[in-house]
Amino acid sequence: MTWRRREDGGENPAWPGLVDIFAFTMVFIMLLWLGTDWPQKVRDLETENQTLRAEKGTLEKRLSDLEHGGLKKLSDLAKQLNDWTKQESMQVKLNPDSLEIEIPLEPKMTFKTGKYDLSKFDEIRLVKLAPILFEVTKAKEFFVIINGTADQQDLRRTTPPRNNSELSALRAATVVTLLDNAAPGLAQHLRVVGLGVKGQEVTLAPSDDPDKVFEEYRSVSLLIKLDMAAWVKQLNGNK
Repeated sequence: MTWRRREDGGENPAWPGLVDIFAFTMVFIMLLWLGTDWPQKVRDLETENQTLRAEKGTLEKRLSDLEHGGLKKLSDLAKQLNDWTKQESMQVKLNPDSLEIEIPLEPKMTFKTGKYDLSKFDEIRLVKLAPILFEVTKAKEFFVIINGTADQQDLRRTTPPRNNSELSALRAATVVTLLDNAAPGLAQHLRVVGLGVKGQEVTLAPSDDPDKVFEEYRSVSLLIKLDMAAWVKQLNGNK
């Protein structure tokens, strides 16, 4: 059959368009599919699905075992830490949901507005705490997160700390430096985190002292976390 274009330059209705070609191709593919052993394909897909479900169950059990094992290790460590720190009137707190141990310092460790220098009182407390932290992290599957924070007062400078994020990180770094000086080698188990601004905005009364109102937000907190990667590596090495 010969297809011709119309003499006026329009498209000949008999000429197949792209939509027709696409439809013919889809029909051809469907015919090829129907020509195969589709019941076997269904069985293959079901088998593959069952295999994936089994692998998923294995991974979920593995993760559950790791979490329960990690929680037990942290529980044991919390008990050990409380035995060590009770003479300093300090009691650590285990947070099972987040798999971490909080080391509360009372009174809270705070900084002056815009500063990252530690007070003499806080320096003394951290020097006493450093050997304990080193003992629990040395050759074990734990590390310590040092979280620094800043208050809501705006900070913009041309030299460091240029903003509250840098200021909070410098506060955490100051604590790390002191801890490592008191227990050399401890720094490799410490993680510096600058959390930036913390707390809600506060409307000050004329008689309020901003330095006192915002003091609780200029702080550093210490958390002991389980190094899951190191622990998994150790478990695999013991097999």
